[in-house]
Amino acid sequence: MVRLGDVATYTGIDDIPLVAGHPALDLVNTVEPRLPRSAPGEPAEAVLDHFAVPSAVLLWGRRSGLLTEAEAAAEEAAWRSAPELAERCRDAVVAAREALYDVLTDSSVDPQLGLLSANWATAAGRSQLRPTRSGRPEFEQVVGTEPGLVLLDRISVAVVQLLTTADLGLLRACPLEEGGCGWLFLDRSRGRTRRWCVMADCGTKAKARRLNDRRRTARQRS
Repeated sequence: MVRLGDVATYTGIDDIPLVAGHPALDLVNTVEPRLPRSAPGEPAEAVLDHFAVPSAVLLWGRRSGLLTEAEAAAEEAAWRSAPELAERCRDAVVAAREALYDVLTDSSVDPQLGLLSANWATAAGRSQLRPTRSGRPEFEQVVGTEPGLVLLDRISVAVVQLLTTADLGLLRACPLEEGGCGWLFLDRSRGRTRRWCVMADCGTKAKARRLNDRRRTARQRS
């Protein structure tokens, strides 16, 4: 872990914690710190983006559970043989990530909802119903059937699942004004009292800052 300005950050996508309670929110949290924008779609202040290269996106897909090890290896092979596809997918994932953040922080942003809807429709068009291997008349939906586009499709579906099935009344942001990083998460804690993305990181840092402030005040009064 390193520090960017006054915010603790992680060294890479293999180090970043997945603590949001949903893969689509963990996607949003691949930017540190997650700062509000003056308007939807506009860039915020300088931040650390963990999706700077396609390989980082692929590693996150495996860590998030959206890809199995075998699927990640197949996706990597497809991207290696078509670097332009890898870059296009990275750009599309980043666009979806930022659109989702805008939607979660300002539900009136119709263009962003349109983008997420279009992504979902495209992913649905590449999905299939297949019989399970249970031997019974059961079927499963398989999202991501085109090599190189599996992760993008699964992200697109995960985003819509978050927006349509999660209790967004539990959505919280790690408090920037108290030294947090702005990451989003679902507060499923007992009593709904969770304040920090990672207590051992942002929470501890905020406590240390308050302690230093109290000591500084005490010295000034003495």
